[in-house]
Amino acid sequence: MRNTVLVVVTAALACLAVPHRLAAQSASRNAAYVELLGSGGAYSVNVERRVSDLRMRVGFASWSGSDLFGAGEREFVTVPLTLSHVRGSGNHHLESGGGLTLGNRKFTSAFGEDERSSGFATLTGLVGYRYQQSGPGVILRALFTPLFGLGADDVAYPDRGFTPSVGISVGYAF
Repeated sequence: MRNTVLVVVTAALACLAVPHRLAAQSASRNAAYVELLGSGGAYSVNVERRVSDLRMRVGFASWSGSDLFGAGEREFVTVPLTLSHVRGSGNHHLESGGGLTLGNRKFTSAFGEDERSSGFATLTGLVGYRYQQSGPGVILRALFTPLFGLGADDVAYPDRGFTPSVGISVGYAF
């Protein structure tokens, strides 16, 4: 009889604890953040969704700048897509994963006679530090985000082959 009471009390306490734990986890199922540099290029605005142990991210960025020698203007649009896994307990975590950055590059000549546009795909990895509480709150990320540009030299982004990169993110989990 004493063991039965102990089992019932333990089960009741576990049932009370489980919904609270699940509520805390589901409260931070989504996140939104801005990343400087990193997978999206100069910057990207991102949304993230936690599904099981993985975090799926989609972002968007658009920026332009003059060619180094004033020969024209380059415009970029990028869409970083990544899957990552966050390890660790408490507020401090190791984040690792990878994905693909899709985009378009447009070059307009300063002399008005040449305009070229090309799509690109770049493989990207990520590994680094992530600060995030278990519930809603601030997210801080500092990551190594190597890029591997696919395609010909004039199409690949940022360049053909391996390009080291870093990214810093600030956002909010909800």
